[in-house]
Amino acid sequence: MNRIIDWAVATLFILGLILTLLGINNTWFMIVVDVIGIAWVTFRYRESSRRGILLTLGILLALQLILQVIEVVG
Repeated sequence: MNRIIDWAVATLFILGLILTLLGINNTWFMIVVDVIGIAWVTFRYRESSRRGILLTLGILLALQLILQVIEVVG
């Protein structure tokens, strides 16, 4: 089950990256991806030996989420 969740989250990240590279800026989709990514990092952090990488990813996702919310509000 964990592998299915990992693949689903990875697919969302890749789709978000492709949309960004193509210049398609869907802010709401990116907010959803950020929230799912932060939840995934939080879940995986407790089980992983690679905590530094997950912590860095979580911080970057939180920063991106803040910037996306500012873009929606402003």
